[in-house]
Amino acid sequence: MSRVVPSYDEGHLIVAGIRVQAYREGRPPLLEDVAQVVGMPADLVRVLVVEMEELGIIRQLANAFETRLVVEDHLKTEELPKERSGERLNAEVDEFRKAFREKQDDLKKTFGSGAFTKKTEDKMSRLEEELKKFKGLKGPGPSSTLSDRPAYDDED
Repeated sequence: MSRVVPSYDEGHLIVAGIRVQAYREGRPPLLEDVAQVVGMPADLVRVLVVEMEELGIIRQLANAFETRLVVEDHLKTEELPKERSGERLNAEVDEFRKAFREKQDDLKKTFGSGAFTKKTEDKMSRLEEELKKFKGLKGPGPSSTLSDRPAYDDED
């Protein structure tokens, strides 16, 4: 998968969103809140934030429950490319979501329609038939030779 570098406009938009939310809340904002403020999908913002963190523009403050964002060096946004990469990334995200939905639909067909139950019942009936065939095969086994002899002799 190719690396997605945020464009100049996307970088400035995310930095501005972080600053606006930090001003409103009085603390570093959540990634989801920044995505809502800038009007971008949270998945897209998450990918762009990771790249911007590698470039030293912003920093993620993560704990077990949440991820907050802080502006590290806003001047580095000037080094971002002017062309937009968002359309390409949006297309990739849409493609992933489509594939995910198709897989979910496939799973619903397999497990939800009763096909799985029918397959299990068929397998159980086949095993039952094989067991009946196995019971029908009586050959000279250890049980037949032992039952012919007495368990012990009392003549001694």
